[in-house]
Amino acid sequence: TTTGNDRFAIEWMFSAEKAGTFELTATVACEATKSEIQFKIADKSEKVTVKSTGGFNKTKVVKLGRVTVAPGDNVIEITPVKGSWNPVNFKKLQLARK
Repeated sequence: TTTGNDRFAIEWMFSAEKAGTFELTATVACEATKSEIQFKIADKSEKVTVKSTGGFNKTKVVKLGRVTVAPGDNVIEITPVKGSWNPVNFKKLQLARK
């Protein structure tokens, strides 16, 4: 059963000095058994399953995938997958150059 508002969206805006490939990770907390989210950056969109972390106050780092970033302004958007989403707390999003 899906709970909460599955119509939310989170956007992170950032500027990159130069193009590159990055590993995208998020520090999250999820009380439900699992939740499905989708992230989008430029023309790449990918679904990710977030497993329970044991509660909303217990965070874990999850790998979201590899992304290619263009130089200049960029936006990462995270949205729920309708019908497969449960509430997820996002504490931090990180890009690590690969």
